[in-house]
Amino acid sequence: MNTVQTATLIQTTKSRKPTKKTVLTIKEKFQRKYGLYEDKNHFIVFIATPLFEENNAGLWADLLPGLSDMGFQIVIRGNASEQNKDIALAFAEDHSALCAIIDEDEYMEAYNVADVLLTFSQDKDTILEVQHALSKGVIPIVSHDFPLDILENYNPNLENGNSFMYYKQTPWSVFAATIRAYENYRFPYDWKNLCKAAIKSSKL
Repeated sequence: MNTVQTATLIQTTKSRKPTKKTVLTIKEKFQRKYGLYEDKNHFIVFIATPLFEENNAGLWADLLPGLSDMGFQIVIRGNASEQNKDIALAFAEDHSALCAIIDEDEYMEAYNVADVLLTFSQDKDTILEVQHALSKGVIPIVSHDFPLDILENYNPNLENGNSFMYYKQTPWSVFAATIRAYENYRFPYDWKNLCKAAIKSSKL
């Protein structure tokens, strides 16, 4: 190998930069699995309440346009009546980057990535879902009269509480509570402390 060839080889070797391996977060892996837009900071709303009429499923359907207009990602548990399942499927098809329906046998994995749990029912199963959400640091959005004593409406001035509460069974009231949660989510340090408070309260 002559001098020119050696110099060329050295220069070529130097110009090759090692390719950085992309390491996905748990949230990004979930988003990729379900076809959602991949962003570890994207606000994810999880609806774990089975969508049957006795669980106020109508509230959920009326909330969809507002939640999607805000750009929130919505994960919906697939346990639903045929009518509500059709609504969910149609919405997810039209908003594939923002909405995913998760099968009944896999829905618990959403607790690993969701930021808030949006509830409409107050039955025993929903109480268990809220308790599990707290234990995972997922913040519940619940009615003010939700039958779980450890819940406290978050007060940003006092920096205490572990949930966001709505006071009327209307889409506007639920939506306002969700927006309030998101406004606090935009401050990572405060949100981290809120999640810690949720986990701590679940152990009381």
